[in-house]
Amino acid sequence: MTVVPLVVSLVVVITRSVLLCAILLTGCAAHPPAEVAPPAEVDRPDATTAQVVSRVAQRYLDETPLVGLSVAVARDGRIVHESGYGLARRAPDLAADATVPFELFSIAKPVTAVLLLRLAERGLVDLDQPSGTYVQGLPPEYASATLRQLLRHSSGVAEIVIDELDPDPQYAHAPSRDDVLAWLATGERSAAPDETWIYASSGYVASRIAAEAVTQRPLGELIRDEMALPLALGHFESCSDLREHSLSYVAASGTTTPVSAVDAGWLGGADTLCATTGDIARWWLAVRSGRIISPASLQEWTTPVELERNGAHAQFGYGLGVQLGAWRGHTVIGHTGDGAGGTSVLAEYPDDRLLIVVATNTTGRDVPHAIEIQAAIAAELLGLPPAKPATASIEPAALVSVPGLYRSPEGSFCVETSADQLVVSTDEEQNVELTHQGGGRFLRPGDPDGSEYFLGWPDRSEWFAYAWFGLPTDLAAKDSETCP
Repeated sequence: MTVVPLVVSLVVVITRSVLLCAILLTGCAAHPPAEVAPPAEVDRPDATTAQVVSRVAQRYLDETPLVGLSVAVARDGRIVHESGYGLARRAPDLAADATVPFELFSIAKPVTAVLLLRLAERGLVDLDQPSGTYVQGLPPEYASATLRQLLRHSSGVAEIVIDELDPDPQYAHAPSRDDVLAWLATGERSAAPDETWIYASSGYVASRIAAEAVTQRPLGELIRDEMALPLALGHFESCSDLREHSLSYVAASGTTTPVSAVDAGWLGGADTLCATTGDIARWWLAVRSGRIISPASLQEWTTPVELERNGAHAQFGYGLGVQLGAWRGHTVIGHTGDGAGGTSVLAEYPDDRLLIVVATNTTGRDVPHAIEIQAAIAAELLGLPPAKPATASIEPAALVSVPGLYRSPEGSFCVETSADQLVVSTDEEQNVELTHQGGGRFLRPGDPDGSEYFLGWPDRSEWFAYAWFGLPTDLAAKDSETCP
């Protein structure tokens, strides 16, 4: 997609906005279309930021099998750097630069959530109504869950896994609506609603179907007309045309090979957004500044999910498609993305007025995740010294309520205590001692970038959480007070 000249863009946006209001029967005066922005460009180039990003990117390209990556950085609400590094595609080679879109994987989730919030503002959906209210034929596990529960991953429905490294041939072809509904019907409920947090892209697929049902328009058109055109985002679209721009790769056994593509229709709304890192950064800044959704909706977007289990209550750091955490003393919010052939991260440090977006097109055992590259850039831009794991004492009384058997989609593990020590055992590892870092945060040996903690600690807790580089990524619920 090319950037439309501003004069033409204004005409197109106004025309589409009028038509959209008529189609959706909405009160556009109550919520006008997103404000039109000038064509994408670096707002305020910063040489120091460019040097830091280039140095970090080149180091990872030189030292790992990473094929290519894209990075955008914003300071004080303005883009100060955006560029690509390495190759977006091999054979024939295409250099990665600021104009080449990358697959952003689960960064699509905050986009879908914002779309649903816009529809809620217009009265087309109620996030607290069962999603089956809006979609006929939706499987019961999803139909009974509210849209808010699906967007917060608190519906209790487990993830439906597609093996993207070796996908079934059916996933290479565009599915019909009935195909997607049949796929959703294979999902299973593993917990009661709002009892725990289970990351499930399928909930976002169901939410996307609800948005399409109430508007009678496909997701791609909604994203284009609600966000891409009004904000003049030249590369912000479905991934159906990704292979025209870049490919995804997996590195293994000394070779790097392209990954088979899963058609965008299967995971639309959850995992199939393609954009330049600069354009997704501009979109995020527009949302955060109140140009896309109202202040009330923005508050909903970033409010952590409330959980209740066995009489215990706690918040977990995930809003409506937004991860909420802290890293090395700095608040961080955003979202990560993972696919068979790449990774992504959008990380905002709101107190520091810093935003970093990184997307890569390679995965593999020795390939860095985008969040690791982002953290290396953030550490330099924030002036953080090299991390030195700390050790803090902890009173044995603070650990009385935590022992037990915990379960998550990743499996089960046993938590035990010995005096002031926390010990975790799984089927693969026995008696792993976690180091207390302070404030109820624990560090696992060999995982210096992770943090494990109990929700509601030091009071009685029913959940054990994990955060990576500050962003919460997993939650296990206590299954029993004792281990087998």
